[in-house]
Amino acid sequence: MKKHILSGLLVSFSFLLAACGGGTEASGGSAQTSAAPAETTEDTSLEEVQETGVIRVGITGGFVPSNYHDDVTGDLVGYEADATRAIIEDLGVDVEFVEMSFSSLLPSLDFGRVDLIMHSMGKTEERAEGYNFTDPYFRSTYGILVHNDSDIDSMADLEGEKAAQSIDTSTGATAQSVGAEIVPIETANEAIQMVIQKRADFYLADKMGQLHYLENQPDAPVHLIEEEMTIPHEIGGVLPKGDDALTDALNESIRENTADGTLGDIYLDYLGRDISVEEFR
Repeated sequence: MKKHILSGLLVSFSFLLAACGGGTEASGGSAQTSAAPAETTEDTSLEEVQETGVIRVGITGGFVPSNYHDDVTGDLVGYEADATRAIIEDLGVDVEFVEMSFSSLLPSLDFGRVDLIMHSMGKTEERAEGYNFTDPYFRSTYGILVHNDSDIDSMADLEGEKAAQSIDTSTGATAQSVGAEIVPIETANEAIQMVIQKRADFYLADKMGQLHYLENQPDAPVHLIEEEMTIPHEIGGVLPKGDDALTDALNESIRENTADGTLGDIYLDYLGRDISVEEFR
């Protein structure tokens, strides 16, 4: 939203001051200043997208089977892309997908280039401080993909190994938490190729996506280890902080589309498994 561009800049500037050790008292000065009353603004987030008739959604277009381009039609497809369309349809507006690298998603939201992110983004404590999150629209587990020649058999073997992961992601943070070294990637296919070429030792990602790859590429020299990892964060849509009206509308749609089986059918089509949120069914 336009009203968030300035706030995004101010937030970024305040973080810069904090990082540089900036304080509220000038060096050597003793004068005190009183803070001006905080300006309150009306939340027009839902009204704005309804007026324009379009909601701009940040996505990468490069993570099979979540969101990717059909080889024949070139259309953006995938379980997360189709789920996004179903959820937003109830708002009475069109979806405009804006594709970019994963690392550009949050900055694009900060500067108003997109209104919403729907890309398997986990609700971490740090992210929740700066952004609104919708209710979760699916739940899954992490799988660990390794080369067939790998000695990795369990999570205990991951320490000190190289993980092909996107930077500043929940999966990247999880890989680091088990002592892995991050090898930066931008797409799922790039990560898998890094493992195949033995430039990385493993790829931690949504297990459903990895199973989809293995089913379609049975000759690939990679496999999933038996041990899987519960995703530590809820997966929801991400909006600018304070966009409560739009967040509430999306939450209502997520719950309705889960309860009536719409999201479950989408997940079944792509994954052969319903990963919709059970308590919303």
